[in-house]
Amino acid sequence: MNFGSILFGSTLVYYLRFIKEWEVIGDLLNDILKVMPSYTLGASIYFDASIGDLVEFREATLGDGRPLTTDPWVLENVYGDILSYVIHFFFWSLVLACIELGVEKQIKDFLFKLNSR
Repeated sequence: MNFGSILFGSTLVYYLRFIKEWEVIGDLLNDILKVMPSYTLGASIYFDASIGDLVEFREATLGDGRPLTTDPWVLENVYGDILSYVIHFFFWSLVLACIELGVEKQIKDFLFKLNSR
């Protein structure tokens, strides 16, 4: 799944963002798929490598896609990456804390006590 999302998902969205009629859908998919860190890695490799080409294409074709800047570190270009990584950090930290604290066993014991009444 990680390999497919890095290679195929990011490649598909990258090319959709270059097709004038599909720019909006490509931008939307880019934002949605950022919930997967592996997609974010692949997309950022494409984006950092060819941001100039994509901006030049968008300016030349005057499509309906979101306006982009050539600087890959502008907040508008990386906000989804940052947000995705922060959410994943807190979510998986919470999961790890629950595992370490034995929350599953406590929930099972609690449910067993409720059912035995």
